Amino acid sequence: MVSHKRIIGLNLFFFVSLWAQAGQKEPVYDCRNRNGERIDIYSEDQGTRVVRTNRLGKNPIEWKVPTYLAFEDKPREPIRYLYAPSKNSFEIREQLFRESNPQELRLMLIQDGEVLTGWQCFYHGAQLNIRMLENLSDSSRADLLFVTRSVKGFVTEEKVSDESLGMLVTLIERYAFWSKKIDKTEIKRLVIPVFQPVVYLSPAMVKQVNTRLSAVARATWDLILAEENYESFAPVQRLIFWVNLGSRNNNEAVRAGIRGFVKSPLFQDKNMQKFFQTETRTTIQGMSSEILNQIAGSGLSEPETNFLKKMWKERNP
Repeated sequence: MVSHKRIIGLNLFFFVSLWAQAGQKEPVYDCRNRNGERIDIYSEDQGTRVVRTNRLGKNPIEWKVPTYLAFEDKPREPIRYLYAPSKNSFEIREQLFRESNPQELRLMLIQDGEVLTGWQCFYHGAQLNIRMLENLSDSSRADLLFVTRSVKGFVTEEKVSDESLGMLVTLIERYAFWSKKIDKTEIKRLVIPVFQPVVYLSPAMVKQVNTRLSAVARATWDLILAEENYESFAPVQRLIFWVNLGSRNNNEAVRAGIRGFVKSPLFQDKNMQKFFQTETRTTIQGMSSEILNQIAGSGLSEPETNFLKKMWKERNP
C-alpha cells in the first residue's frame, strides 16, 4: 500500500515533470480569451515567464514569476503556487486531481491582483482537463496555506523573516485591491478563512507588516486583524505555537515561547503549566538531547532553562 506521503511526493514529482516536459521554447500553458488575446506561460531556468499579447500577437506584456511553493492540502492533492514578491506581478495557482477521469488540473491566473476570467488554457505535453478557477473565493484554500507558511517564518519576537514578510505583504495588497471592488461584507467573508494564522504574530510583527503596506492595504490589514479577533487572542496559544516551531528546527522560536510563558502570570498556575506541557509535548518529544542543550545553552534564564528541561524529562506521559 502506498503511503499518503508517498502520494504527495508522486504528485509533486508530476508537477515538476509536467513543467520540465514543455521545455524553454514551448510554453507550458497557452491560454486565450474571448477577445483573442493570448497568455503564454514558459518554464525557464530562472523561474516562470508569462507573456500576454493582443489578438494580433503584438504589444507583449511580460512578467517574471521567480518563486514557487508547494503546499500539502490533505486529504486533497498538493497545491502549487507561483508568484513574484512585488505589487505588479502575476500569480499562478495549480492543483492536480489525479484520481479524476480524465485527470483534472484546476488553474487560477491572477494578473496584478485581478483574477482573470473568460480564459481557456491548454497544456503542452499531456492529456489534462484544465478547469479555470475564476471566483475570488477559489483562491481561499491556497491563500490560507500561504499565510500559514508565512507566519512560521519566526526570527525573533519582534520580526518574521524577509521571505515571510514579503509573502504577507503580497497577499494583503491583493485583498486590499479586491476591497476597492467589492463591498465590506464580501471582503470580510473572504478574509476570515484565509488570515486565521496571523493571530500567531506578535504585536511587533504586526507592526513590521504594517510598515511595508500601502495606505489602502493598511486599512485592509486593520480589518483583517479585527475580523480575526487579534486583540482577544490568548497569548499563551501564540507561545505554544512558537515552541512547536521547534519541529522546524527553529530553536529561537522555542526559546521565545519558553521565555514568554515563564515570565507570564500564567506560569504560577500549575494547571496552566500542565496545559502548556501537553500542547507542546509532541515537539518536545522530538528533541534530541543535543538540540535541548543547544536551546538551553543561551538566551534563557535559569528558571526558563529549568522549566524546559523539566518538560523534556517528562515528555513521555
